[in-house]
Amino acid sequence: MHQSRKPIDLGYEVERQRLGPSGLNAFRRIMRIWHASEETSRMLLGVTPGTNLDSLDAERMGEEQMLRISYLLGIYKALHIYWEKSLPANG
Repeated sequence: MHQSRKPIDLGYEVERQRLGPSGLNAFRRIMRIWHASEETSRMLLGVTPGTNLDSLDAERMGEEQMLRISYLLGIYKALHIYWEKSLPANG
């Protein structure tokens, strides 16, 4: 029998700690693939100007940053579904 999964609640710190490292890695990879500038990357992640993205603590990211990463992952996936193989898979 099919068992449905509960949605992840990023309001819980334990979930953000668990998903933060892989989420931040995915975010960095997408930004490289899209050739996004540091400024654009900071804007999309919702961090203050001048923040060093390489020094972010993935396990301490806030709910807002995790939601933004989730949205970007969804956009990335949707573009690949729509355009199939015409988009680059790697940076």
